[in-house]
Amino acid sequence: MPKSAHRWFVLHKQGQAFGCALILSLPPLAFQSKTPTYGGIMSNDISGILLELRPIQDKIIKSGTENILDRWEFGKLLVAERGDKKQLPNGMRADIADTFVLEASEITRRMQLADKFKTQTEVEAACTRCGGSWRRIIREELIKRRKDGSPDVNQWVDRVKARLDKMLTEAGESDDRADELVNLLVLSLRTLGYDFKVES
Repeated sequence: MPKSAHRWFVLHKQGQAFGCALILSLPPLAFQSKTPTYGGIMSNDISGILLELRPIQDKIIKSGTENILDRWEFGKLLVAERGDKKQLPNGMRADIADTFVLEASEITRRMQLADKFKTQTEVEAACTRCGGSWRRIIREELIKRRKDGSPDVNQWVDRVKARLDKMLTEAGESDDRADELVNLLVLSLRTLGYDFKVES
């Protein structure tokens, strides 16, 4: 399993408390001593944004709830940091993911939340529509969907089915491959906002 996927499963199996303990166990100045390179230019900007993000992420971890508003605040800071560019500075997303033990997809979703909803009132309305579920907000509010049955969708489905058939054939050659394929599919579906358990 890829390292990022393995870390994701380990953290979710052991619970958010483990992630919190891991963060709190870091030396106080561990991330401040780091001077990442973005676009070939040495920068200390990451230290400032990490300091702003840390209390928000701590609230999300400790709350024990979906905490949509704090995810939105987290995303707002990053959207402001991105400015009028299409992406965060090169390497910044990875540093944020490593510091707070987050998947890159979670960071993306929080930024999408901030991009779509400009006010707290709009976020609260989305929470009401989705029953306060972060996964439902991802699935129903953030993921762009085309109308079912359009030619573009049908062609895409045909291509994906062909790829899946090939992967299933290859995975059927060994139990290890089959297990790894299941893990990758579960991770991919959860990234899209679908939550379920795999029965062994």
